[in-house]
Amino acid sequence: MTTIRSGECLNCGAELGGRFCAECGQRDVPPRPTLAELAGDAYGELVGWDGKLARTLLLLVRSPGALTRAILEGERAKFISPVRLYFACSLAYFLVSAAVPDPNVARSFDVGISLGTQTASPKDLAMAHAMSGGFKALDPTERGLVEQTIGEQPAFVQSIMRAMVTDPQGLQQRAADAMPRVLFVIVPVLAAVLALFHRGRHFPEHLYFAVLFQAFVFLVLAVQSLSALADSLAALAVGQAAAGLVIVAYGIVAQRRVYGGSWLGAVLKGLGVGVVYLSLWSSVVLGVTVWASRA
Repeated sequence: MTTIRSGECLNCGAELGGRFCAECGQRDVPPRPTLAELAGDAYGELVGWDGKLARTLLLLVRSPGALTRAILEGERAKFISPVRLYFACSLAYFLVSAAVPDPNVARSFDVGISLGTQTASPKDLAMAHAMSGGFKALDPTERGLVEQTIGEQPAFVQSIMRAMVTDPQGLQQRAADAMPRVLFVIVPVLAAVLALFHRGRHFPEHLYFAVLFQAFVFLVLAVQSLSALADSLAALAVGQAAAGLVIVAYGIVAQRRVYGGSWLGAVLKGLGVGVVYLSLWSSVVLGVTVWASRA
């Protein structure tokens, strides 16, 4: 049997009739915090979230669109909020991608050439070595070849390539700092695209779908980032292709479960939304990279 410590809520002063205040929701707690309370709060916030985190993630991953549909139908108390889930998944993605080292470009390039029938040009080799070891590691001849290669590119590509060989860590850091905030802008834009393909729904419903779909995308990209551990551009390309297929298939199934309709309609609309979404994502990444290279 639960013991009530006081007759009124210490937060809002309302009369207590159980473990939680009916007015503000605060748990019945003693006036002075205890170590046990602090430990319990830390566990609940960082690990368990009262079991909601595991339940929410499992439904998000296992059944495309089921979490969105459940929330839209009013089942909200049993899950963590979509926005909170979004930030948790985005944090996981950016932490994993930052921790995983980039593939050795020069070695992957050399291996690819040795397995093929073509011979790499001196400019290609110089550029690969510059991206791997930095501009300062090149001899004067290689530096000239790299400068020539960069000068042959469009203006916005030149700034990116120059930053990649002169300040790769700074470029990565600036892009990583800006990307989470910029990608959040995609969510309402994606919701607007969904509204065009699926009419007759309130806009907040599309927002819920977009937030949860983006959270799943972050999880997939976090797993895909681990392909860089193979230290091979080929493995990285395969991982990116697989991640793209998973995201597209998930989006199609999720849209049919949430919006209904035939499978043919779901596939056509899903591919249409996917093309627009991929274009948005690519444009945002390119824009942030160009900005970071010039900052």
